[in-house]
Amino acid sequence: MSRIIYPFEPIRAMQGKHNETSHYQRDKCFFMQKMLLFFKLIFFVFLYPTAIYSQSYTNTDRANYIIDIAQYVTWKNARAIETYKIGVLDMDSVLFNEFQSIAQTRNIQEKPIEVYFFNNIPDIRDVEIIFVNRNTGFDIDLVYQQIKGKGILLISENFPFHKSMINFIVYENRKRFEINQNRMQEEGFRTTVTFAALAVMSELDWHSIYKETERELYEQKEKVEQQKLLIEEQQAILSNLTEEVEVQRTRLINYIEEIELLEEETEAQKQSLNNLQLLNKSRERALKEKERVLAGLNMQVSSKEIEIEEQHLILEQKIADINKQNELITEQDAVLNQQLKKLQMQNIIINLAIVLILVFIGLVYFIYRNYRIKKLGNIRLAEKNKEILKQKEIIQIEKDKSDKLLLNILPMKVAEDLKLKGFTEPEEFKNVSIFFSDFAGFTEKSSKLEPRVLIEELNDLYTAFDNIMQDNKCERIKTIGDAYLAVCGLPTANADHAQHLVNAAQDIVEYLENRNKTTEIQWHIRIGINSGKVVGGIVGVKKFIYDIFGDTINVASRMESNSESMRINVSENTYSLLTDKFEFEKRGQIFVKGKGYQNMYFILGKKAFENAMN
Repeated sequence: MSRIIYPFEPIRAMQGKHNETSHYQRDKCFFMQKMLLFFKLIFFVFLYPTAIYSQSYTNTDRANYIIDIAQYVTWKNARAIETYKIGVLDMDSVLFNEFQSIAQTRNIQEKPIEVYFFNNIPDIRDVEIIFVNRNTGFDIDLVYQQIKGKGILLISENFPFHKSMINFIVYENRKRFEINQNRMQEEGFRTTVTFAALAVMSELDWHSIYKETERELYEQKEKVEQQKLLIEEQQAILSNLTEEVEVQRTRLINYIEEIELLEEETEAQKQSLNNLQLLNKSRERALKEKERVLAGLNMQVSSKEIEIEEQHLILEQKIADINKQNELITEQDAVLNQQLKKLQMQNIIINLAIVLILVFIGLVYFIYRNYRIKKLGNIRLAEKNKEILKQKEIIQIEKDKSDKLLLNILPMKVAEDLKLKGFTEPEEFKNVSIFFSDFAGFTEKSSKLEPRVLIEELNDLYTAFDNIMQDNKCERIKTIGDAYLAVCGLPTANADHAQHLVNAAQDIVEYLENRNKTTEIQWHIRIGINSGKVVGGIVGVKKFIYDIFGDTINVASRMESNSESMRINVSENTYSLLTDKFEFEKRGQIFVKGKGYQNMYFILGKKAFENAMN
């Protein structure tokens, strides 16, 4: 009986292995679900944040709006402008590139547009419009000082009230703007009435809009921070999932090893079945041999026919059993062949999955590595650029300080010659006018005032005098205590030197009259003016000072000493140059030490037709 049951034992073993294979199929399905979740997380982490920030006020909108604003502004030299040049002050060239593409299809007041890129304030020049955004970090006051007096329209975004010329802000997809009319008028700009009427007029209204914008920016910042936290959480999940994928990969390797063992066991069972078939065949040959022996004995021993017949029946039964076993063996061969095909297909699927996993892991690592390298490179490059820009700004600031100090000491032309050639030679100027003044009662006032108050008063007065001289194309030479020496007609020749200097003197008298109405300390000036020739040049080596020499200066000093409080006393030379432009009070001949008697005149004011022309 045990020999009949034996062939079925490999089948039961294979059924056990089949159950293990079913477990493997379930694990494989679970692994594929994990991989699908992994790809979804990849998409969420890298693509979802991009979608969040896709809706914003674009550079295209910004560039078009700036060009639209320019359509409503008139430049004082508009007829001379052939091409409107727009400067973009920014740390990168993204907005500049957008401007360039738009400038090819648009114009300002039917004239073409050119766009220039500046990444620091001192480089700004030769443009009609300069744009700066508060987000770039540039100081709007420094920008205005750089372009002041150059006829450049300053358009800005998101700055406080009246810090710019035209300043706009975008709130809830609506653009609002405000105009600093004082700065616009100083630079000679005019806007259309309709455009000006649409502007925000009060600082309170602008602050309310500005505050709302700040709140909206703060909310957007909070959203960004929340998204960053969400991304960090998703990255943590992604890291855990990567570890789980690695665990699944290890399990797959173990399954592959188990399958290889199963193949070896199946091969051993197949060999056992072959051996069993050989045994059955040998038994069949033995049975046939016994049949021949029994047939011979039947002739010899008739008494044993019944016994032989019974044995024959037994043999037939055994042959039937053997045939059944052969059929079972055939069926087992078919089942084994099907299982081998399934195992081969599973091996192909597993190998393909492993290859795809390895390729994906390699791709993720390559992308991440390139991202890290690029990010580190950008950070280092940005730090280096910041250092370079900072050094440039420091150098430019120091250069501006030295240039400003040099211009405070020397006239502009002399300072430029000194910077270019390293020296300047004395020069004779034949037609100039000299201004000499001091304050009446200065010695008495200086003894009563504290030194600090006295210096503050003189600084305030001489600063105003310097500005008046500059406005009238005159040059301050030096001050000695309360004495103030200025000249007109050098180092650059000026045919109207006498008229400009007298205009400056009248402005100084008018300034003091107005100042004395509002200040406790009263100042009264005596002014003397003479015209003639002088020699000018730099005196000294370690401490530069530009000075002028000649008898013309001495006469001007005498004119001042013989003048009266808050009056302008001029010499015969100056009088002869201005007889057709000013009204004079003739004082006659007055004795001058070292010069004898000299004709002197008080300035009364401009002649009537001069006033009408002005």
